[in-house]
Amino acid sequence: MSSYHSCRTGALLAAACAVAAAPLRAQLNLGANAGEVRYEQVGGTGSVGINPDLTLTGTRLLWNVGGTWSTATDGSRSLEGATTLWGATPMVASHVQLDGMLQGAYTSPAGDSTSYSLLGFGEAAFTGDSYGVGIGAGALGAQITGSSAISALRASARGWAEVGDWTLGLSVQPTALSTKVWFTDVTASAEIDPGKMEISGTALLRQSPATGLDLGGEGSFTYHITPRAAFAASAGRYLRDPFQGLPAGYHVNVGVVLTLWQPRAKETEGVGQADLTDVTLKSLGINGHGLGQSALRINPATSKKVSGSSGGGRGHKP
Repeated sequence: MSSYHSCRTGALLAAACAVAAAPLRAQLNLGANAGEVRYEQVGGTGSVGINPDLTLTGTRLLWNVGGTWSTATDGSRSLEGATTLWGATPMVASHVQLDGMLQGAYTSPAGDSTSYSLLGFGEAAFTGDSYGVGIGAGALGAQITGSSAISALRASARGWAEVGDWTLGLSVQPTALSTKVWFTDVTASAEIDPGKMEISGTALLRQSPATGLDLGGEGSFTYHITPRAAFAASAGRYLRDPFQGLPAGYHVNVGVVLTLWQPRAKETEGVGQADLTDVTLKSLGINGHGLGQSALRINPATSKKVSGSSGGGRGHKP
């Protein structure tokens, strides 16, 4: 099956789920952040950025669109945008449901080449009250202006569980690129939300015949000062970008997130949606740091506490 056909199939599944999912909850956020990034074998650079972000959620629907404008101490500037549409079917069997996602993104650095990417992904998941497992597959196409397009196929097997106050996850995701390169990511995650705080960590082990083993990860901390204002910080190491060939690097970032608009909506019950939105462009190796730029982004997507949503799981976090 071609990458284009796989992306289109995932898009149709997500769109079909979206049509059936209602009512909606809306939230508009604005984030501002400052950070430092240091690529391996390259000097460090500081940056500041502004991040508007709109999220609509429903019973089995999530649609998010956001952007980042950033400027760095090396004189570079970058404009980034991304949108994600995710939807899930009702249960097709006992505790089994299907979900699909379509995600597009672009990066436009000042004085450099613009890049585009499109991801389609589908998954079948068995969801319990506090645990679940999922098996899925998807395809991604990416292109830098002036260069040949690159595509990838990815499979995914993952599980998640709530253990006490913790939400834990583990995934194994092999990926094959059209450049004949392949690698496998093993990712472990943990999150806890004590009081007004949200604390999470991710560890990523990547194995590739070309480069061997590599380890990355990130820790993040959010403190909700008020229901509409939060302080956020993150730090970690991201791995080499296999699509764009960017080097690995370290980053630290701090910022604030303001909820500008949050109309009241009737609370709805979702089935497993909190655990089915983990697959992102970043997990496929497309990082959010621009094409060689130093811009860092704190994603101000809907937070469980900022949005005021209730129920179990981690909330909608694409």
